[in-house]
Amino acid sequence: MSIHSNGLGKGHPLGTTPRYCSIADWCTISGMSRSGTYEALGRGDLRAIKLGVRTLVDVEHGLACLASLPAAKITTSRSRRTVATVTLVRPSARPRSQLASPHPTRHRRASSVRSTADHIEETS
Repeated sequence: MSIHSNGLGKGHPLGTTPRYCSIADWCTISGMSRSGTYEALGRGDLRAIKLGVRTLVDVEHGLACLASLPAAKITTSRSRRTVATVTLVRPSARPRSQLASPHPTRHRRASSVRSTADHIEETS
């Protein structure tokens, strides 16, 4: 992939790679995210210079770092082809009122719950 086909390196003759580029251009060239680029700069994996307030990435060094990374090992998973089995459980024959509540403290009577307005009136 030529970086010039993406509109990068404007002002450079075709066939040449710019020595330095902005962070935004580096993200387009490398496919790295902006935060990933700053993390790589912090670890020392990428080199950059400061030109005033702009940070410019050393393109040749960055491309060499990317080229030195190990190849990706991509495998397909056959487990996705298995069909999940579902076990149906028959509900209890007992009425709901006779079932024990799993969380007895969550079922409070409406009379024990006070509204915020009632609380404010009492404290005023």
